[in-house]
Amino acid sequence: MLPTPPDYVIAADAGLLLAQAHGVKVNLLVGDLDSTPLSAIGHAERTGAEIRKFEADKDATDLELAFEAALEHGATSIAMIGGHGGRLDHFLSNVDMLAALPKEVQVVAQMGTAIVHVAKQRIMLEGLAGQYVSLIPWGGDAEGVITRGLRWELNSDTLKLGSSRGVSNELMGYQASVRVKSGTLVVVHEHEGRLV
Repeated sequence: MLPTPPDYVIAADAGLLLAQAHGVKVNLLVGDLDSTPLSAIGHAERTGAEIRKFEADKDATDLELAFEAALEHGATSIAMIGGHGGRLDHFLSNVDMLAALPKEVQVVAQMGTAIVHVAKQRIMLEGLAGQYVSLIPWGGDAEGVITRGLRWELNSDTLKLGSSRGVSNELMGYQASVRVKSGTLVVVHEHEGRLV
């Protein structure tokens, strides 16, 4: 899912370990760094990473600090790896932050066994026939929803906040598209097996 090569890599605290395990050079490390060994931080510094360390008692999670840094850097697309990890409160907050990014910024995240897109205009999906795709309204109703390439197509429909109507649709082939006239959809594309 990462661009090849990525233009700029920001690691949020222990995200540094994931990047290093996959041989990805980190440009910026942010967070309170309470989950990252000093040896990994030292390696990042030696390979040219900027380090922005924050106090543990702060008003933003490490991931929010990473998103802020990406926007400061002028990002027009953000690919997030991880963010699904062991706490429900962090997971929900992470999805909420993805959905709150400006609509001009293209957003996609690999979280566990899913690829998560935020649709505020139009997105494309790629995968295998039969994979689940769920369309979840976020923050309000999603209006004018048009899908192509999914088993149950929508044609300028409204998906209401709090409704499960968009859950467990399926890819019909290799590609599908989702358009939204107004509102925000969190689109969860399930793959088999953990991605990260």
